[in-house]
Parts: sequence; structure tokens; C-alpha cells
Amino acid sequence: MIFTDNQLHQMVGCCKYVDEVFVDLRKGKAQTRYIVYVPVGSQYFCLEDDVMKTVDPNLTGYWMQEFYGDNSWDGYMETLQDNDGWVKCKSVEVTTLKWEKIDE
Repeated sequence: MIFTDNQLHQMVGCCKYVDEVFVDLRKGKAQTRYIVYVPVGSQYFCLEDDVMKTVDPNLTGYWMQEFYGDNSWDGYMETLQDNDGWVKCKSVEVTTLKWEKIDE
């Protein structure tokens, strides 16, 4: 999703950094995605009406960069302001097994 100017203004004013997730390694550079969160009931300053307003309900929740890339030069806020595409996301618990040698 590419945010409208109004949506982007709300996101910049309300989002909170959650995580930077490793996706791939390309030419020795980590390719990552930022995850941000907009809490329900967040407030932002509306420049048009000169008042505080509640963020649009469809913007609340977790958001992830749609495309991964080399984020080593830009923080999450610069990446958000570039507005190159964000998607809603959720966390998924993953269980892994690790095998270790038994000393007998």
C-alpha cells in the first residue's frame, strides 16, 4: 500500500518502531524489512484543522515494508517517509529444533 499524504502524515506522527527483520543476504548486504506499530486510539495533529485527531482505524495495527532492501543507511522513519509500499502484518510464532551431541 502506498499511503496518501494524509495517511502518511498520520503514520509518521503515530507509528512506533517494533523490529527490523532479516530476510536475505544479497552481495554481502543484509536485506531487511522494518516493522512498525500504530496503537488503537493514537492521536496526531491535523494541520488542516489545527486540532488533535484520532488516527484512522484502518491504519492501526502492525505494518511491514512491502519490499525488503538494504536498510543499513536509512532508519525506519526515513524508510516510512519514502512511502515505497507497506503492508499490514501479524506476528507468527515459529518453533525450531536444535540437535546436540550426547556425551556417553
